[in-house]
Amino acid sequence: LLKEFFNGKQLNNSINPDEAVTHGAALLASNLADYKLEVPGYKKKGEQDLVLLEVAPLSLGVETAGGVMTKLINRNAKIPTKATKIFSTNTDNQSSVLVQVYEGEGAMTSDNNLLGKFELSDIPPAPRRTPQIEVSFAIDENGILNVTAVENSSGKQNSITITKDKGLLSEREMQQMLNAAEKLKLEDEKERSRMAARNKLEDYIRSIRSKMDEKETIKRVSKELRHSILTMCETTTKWMDADQQATKENYELMYKNLETLYNSIMSTTNLSS
Repeated sequence: LLKEFFNGKQLNNSINPDEAVTHGAALLASNLADYKLEVPGYKKKGEQDLVLLEVAPLSLGVETAGGVMTKLINRNAKIPTKATKIFSTNTDNQSSVLVQVYEGEGAMTSDNNLLGKFELSDIPPAPRRTPQIEVSFAIDENGILNVTAVENSSGKQNSITITKDKGLLSEREMQQMLNAAEKLKLEDEKERSRMAARNKLEDYIRSIRSKMDEKETIKRVSKELRHSILTMCETTTKWMDADQQATKENYELMYKNLETLYNSIMSTTNLSS
């Protein structure tokens, strides 16, 4: 069975399996204790010291807008390890965010394994993209993952702890996921690009609507022209809601059309976008 699994390669039967396990455990323990352990017979003249490291078997991250997998810790990162990224809100006056923790190599979270989730609540009211939400991933020597989210201005925070027996994939499931991710790599990148184009268009619409509400814009741009711009924004938003599977090229074209109309009007007012 093992020979078939390794594509017919001849197995080495000269190693005592019990000794292999104990030697490996001793090497790992010495590495974690920062103690140099000499293992007789494991180093030949001219070779470097043998170092055994514990690593993250799969990448770890959170879901962001559009179901995108945003990685904080990459696959094969040495354990223990820690990583931090700053995120923000997607809508004005958003009072909470859902932090969903995934493992896997897919560009989209739908192709990865959900480990756990928690909500960070009581975020102070603010325009979108203003709050600074610091998300930290920390894996200790025992492979236990701690995920913490903190809203920097208020200090509000929440966290989750994920142990090895809590939702993690088996070795076989990990390998299946890696194989699938490799096959879907091109499709995943296309989907990531498509969602990036959609998010860019959504952001542009929000920025235009915000600009139309500014006092200086109301003062210098006629009601009719502002109505034309906002109508185009509304039409584009309805199109996006109706066609969730639009292509990257579709989103880029709609962005260009909206940008052309907006700039043609705003250029006459000397107002910056």
